[in-house]
Amino acid sequence: MFFAAPFTHLLRGFYFEPSGFDASAFYVNAFVFPLYVPAEDVDFTFGQRLGGPRGRRWELAEEETERVAEKLLSSIQNEGVPFIESATTPGGLVEVASKIASAENLYVQQAIGYSLIMDQKYGAAVKVLNRLYLALEKTSPRMPWQTELMQRAWSLQELLATNPSEAQSTLKQWERETVKNIRLSEFWIDED
Repeated sequence: MFFAAPFTHLLRGFYFEPSGFDASAFYVNAFVFPLYVPAEDVDFTFGQRLGGPRGRRWELAEEETERVAEKLLSSIQNEGVPFIESATTPGGLVEVASKIASAENLYVQQAIGYSLIMDQKYGAAVKVLNRLYLALEKTSPRMPWQTELMQRAWSLQELLATNPSEAQSTLKQWERETVKNIRLSEFWIDED
């Protein structure tokens, strides 16, 4: 993995993923990871596999290494960089998240709601968090992770109704914890 540093709020970069079928093959993903969403590890919910519309499996054959490297660099410059540059702020992430196919995914909705809080669009955040809460309320049986998402959505909605800056402070605290969990504190800028 390599990423843009220093960073705050969003970790943006590229992840090289090995192929499970061929030791000389790999995939490359551009990603944006919202740090204010509590997490133990980096995930690639907001990511794009490089190499065309469906992503490409890159293969390194000794005699073709230079040609593959040139194509990969071109793909990073023409697909990856524009993707990660489209989400340099929480508001930019909202735009990216709203366009992806899994926009109704609960994790995507959570990130959109939290990003709207970070972008100080509190009314829109309340609507998204309420929709998330109601979707989770309908699930039965409810898994522990769903209960956790539901509780966070509820508590943030309450904070937004009484003290929006406290909701933002809560997200900043979660960001500190996530950065610590993913062990990248030395590259992170704490705005407080």
